[in-house]
Amino acid sequence: MIAAAVVAVFAVPASALAATSGQSGVSVTPVPGDRFASKSGTHLELGVVTPGTPLDDRIRILNVGSDEATIDVYPADAIPALNGGFGFSAKGQPTHDVGSWIRMAANRLQLPGNSSTVVPFRLVVPAGAGGGEHVGGIVAEPVTTNSSDGVQTKTRFAMAVYLTVPGQPTSSPVPGGPSPGGGHGSTPPTTVTVTKLTVNPNGRKICPRVNYANPTGDVIDPSARLTVDSSLGLGTRRVTVDRLGALLPGASATVTMPCVRGVPPGPDTVRLTLTSPQGTTTTTKDVFVDGWPLFFALLFLLILLVLIGWELWRRHRARQRELEALRAAVATPSA
Repeated sequence: MIAAAVVAVFAVPASALAATSGQSGVSVTPVPGDRFASKSGTHLELGVVTPGTPLDDRIRILNVGSDEATIDVYPADAIPALNGGFGFSAKGQPTHDVGSWIRMAANRLQLPGNSSTVVPFRLVVPAGAGGGEHVGGIVAEPVTTNSSDGVQTKTRFAMAVYLTVPGQPTSSPVPGGPSPGGGHGSTPPTTVTVTKLTVNPNGRKICPRVNYANPTGDVIDPSARLTVDSSLGLGTRRVTVDRLGALLPGASATVTMPCVRGVPPGPDTVRLTLTSPQGTTTTTKDVFVDGWPLFFALLFLLILLVLIGWELWRRHRARQRELEALRAAVATPSA
């Protein structure tokens, strides 16, 4: 039985929930201050979880609307999304990974308007689970459906749950995905691969877009570090992302990274490094950044200094020749 199975519902001031007239919906997030909460506060990072050892934690469900809401809460597996990355399995769909390892203390809530509730859960990784990183989610789904032109729609709100199981991964690629290794006799890949890096400078700003794929049999969520180095020694700019976005085996994704501002003008080298416990991938791309008046001012100053140096050297050589001629004249005896 899950510890602390009583679910407490308490009112939260409207200002805390940012509820305004006409606003509706729910959200599911880590409890503020939770030890497993990510830096962004949007998902859980459980770290290394040993099979057979129960892990207890809590989540927070918020109703940001003014009306009472009936909300289903359930765990889900991560599944490949149509546009890359992953989504989460729907209610009633079979779960085989993280979604099957979580048991919620409550599966349906009656939540008053402008209020929140804390729901405990327990996660137990079964013996024999594949090692490596796993990702699943906890979904909050309002029971009420929205109807428009005879079409009923449901909006789900999900929070990702990341964890690492000790040992080697035993999972295989998703159906239809590329097989690890790409062929017989080849060495199976161990980490993600960058398939395309797009950098289109806009003035002194670069907003890189990266396409990457996971040809392995493990779930991988790499961190990203992008460095822009000036080929003229005018400086370096960096941007890092803790989690670029998890990929299921055989899946791919396209992500736009945070923009790098104030990049050095002129020819630059853009270097992107994706790092995960499974390995590191690095790719580089050359780019020219123009449109900086100071760059041309510095270039003009450099040319001016070169010209001044040349003129000083020319005058020095001329003076040397005059002195040599004078010494030669003095050393020559008169007729």
